[in-house]
Amino acid sequence: MGDTKFPFGAADVQAIVGTGTKAVTVSDNLTVLGLSTMTGAITLNLTFDQNYNTGARVIIHVVQDTTGRDITLGTGFAASAADLTGVASDEDIIELYYNGTALVNFSDWVKIVDAA
Repeated sequence: MGDTKFPFGAADVQAIVGTGTKAVTVSDNLTVLGLSTMTGAITLNLTFDQNYNTGARVIIHVVQDTTGRDITLGTGFAASAADLTGVASDEDIIELYYNGTALVNFSDWVKIVDAA
């Protein structure tokens, strides 16, 4: 990624695939983590760039397949940022902001598609 950060440059979009613990580095003012090709439960552990700005936002967008996959918010997330219990064929989104220490959620997970 270049030195130009959102909103003057494009948001940082990262695809998270597979299963297990995923180490993700965030550095842009807007980062979108897309989880749509999961093969099992995922734990997200974040590392913040040394110049990461207070107020920067992260959006996590999860699209479940026919098997619901749990998403655990690990290192870098505030305790208030709830994990997601996966439900088959659901689509969920959460938006968080950086408070200078950790990512804090604006609200709980929002269900975009409720297959239940």
